[in-house]
Amino acid sequence: MGFFQKFIQLFSQNAQTSQEAKGRDTTAPKQRGTTEIGIGLDFGTSCTKVVIQDMSTRRKYAIPAMDGDSNNPYLMPTVLSLTQDGIFNRAGEGIVIEDIKLKFLFGKKKTIHGIEHSGAEIATAYLAFVLRDTLRWIDENQAQYSGDNKIKFWLNIGLPAKNCTDEKLIIEFKQVALAAWFLAISGELIHLESIKKYLESSKRNFDKTGSGERNQFTPERINIVPEVIASMFGYVLSPACLDGMYYLIDVGSSTYDAVLFNVGRTDGIARYSIFETDVRQLGTTRYFRQILGKVDQLIESGDLDRSAVIHQTRDLWKINPLRDPIPPIDRSLRYGIREDDDFSRQCVNMVKSLVVNSIRRRNPKANEWDTGLPVFLTGGGRNIEFYREVLNLASDRIRNLHFNSFIMKDLEYPDNLIAPGLPFPQYHRMQIAYGLSFNPLLFGEILNKDEIDDLVMEIPVKDYTNRFIGQEMV
Repeated sequence: MGFFQKFIQLFSQNAQTSQEAKGRDTTAPKQRGTTEIGIGLDFGTSCTKVVIQDMSTRRKYAIPAMDGDSNNPYLMPTVLSLTQDGIFNRAGEGIVIEDIKLKFLFGKKKTIHGIEHSGAEIATAYLAFVLRDTLRWIDENQAQYSGDNKIKFWLNIGLPAKNCTDEKLIIEFKQVALAAWFLAISGELIHLESIKKYLESSKRNFDKTGSGERNQFTPERINIVPEVIASMFGYVLSPACLDGMYYLIDVGSSTYDAVLFNVGRTDGIARYSIFETDVRQLGTTRYFRQILGKVDQLIESGDLDRSAVIHQTRDLWKINPLRDPIPPIDRSLRYGIREDDDFSRQCVNMVKSLVVNSIRRRNPKANEWDTGLPVFLTGGGRNIEFYREVLNLASDRIRNLHFNSFIMKDLEYPDNLIAPGLPFPQYHRMQIAYGLSFNPLLFGEILNKDEIDDLVMEIPVKDYTNRFIGQEMV
């Protein structure tokens, strides 16, 4: 049994009613005096987003950041600092730690103040801050959605789809999340020693079960979900979604995450079949650096006037990944990256390869190769024209495989998300957290690419023996 099949089986066993097990949104509390809250946590490389859902009313609330950016109050910087005393903080006191998510995913260790810290320890520290802020907000605003009811929690966290095939990593991430949860509610200083203590405790108690209340929180209430699939949950549950193939690309600050998958339904339960996935460090930060490098080359060669672009290059150097990161970029700057440049080529090849593999061997019978493949761009870089041009270039280079085209689609702003002050153009940065806040019983079944066999097309062999013309027939 594959990992995602185990995932579905687990939640079928924990379904509150047979109605929920069939994927229907009947999420009223099981008994009076209990409220179910889903926490959707989009653990980003540059910033983290959290949306919670009151499952009895289906209302969703974006959690404001304690130290977010004024342009989007719901973006929590994925950054920590560490003092010489071993105390983590977000005030910038001590050595700054960035790329927290990548350090965890790639198992990187970092030596700070002469002490080696694992990626899991740093991730635990950061998530403890995020969960502490989230639970504090719930406590302060509880009266508006749950009154005096007891609260039971779900915690749904996203990872790149490519990493969700690694069962060892999934278990470790759940242990990190569980340790962060109990460190968050303890009120203790987030110190290296306390982090180690709670990580050890989460490993010892990993097989325990509990009610899901704050002090009875257990691993079965934690779900690790492919990020880009999560961003589609709201759309898939809507009447607008048709069964078939979809391509979703999340353009983040560091990463360029793509998934090509099929959506189907059996007895009302959504089924996601992931045919191809890839994630590379081709996000907006690297894009801006590529532009600046090319612009410098053009200025040095005399092909570009520095005075014509100095104001824009100054803006690019000051890029803050927390805000919607795109200053106006006119043609003079966009000359910096051409179709034949390595960065452009890497992006195009990544987009193209997933489609080519699916056409040739993964799902060659899909109707979308003839009718057009729907594509959703999400993430902080979705509005950068370059990433849209990548799709056009990739489409042109696979037309010889009888591929029609990409059909650009947008995910609509949901009417049940309460997020005062969220600029409408920046909703796309909350899509993953919004999807993760859903009741896990509604996620449906997710089959990873390793659980799906290639579909080999049978090519009929013609029999020409009866067409042979011998000498006696001449």
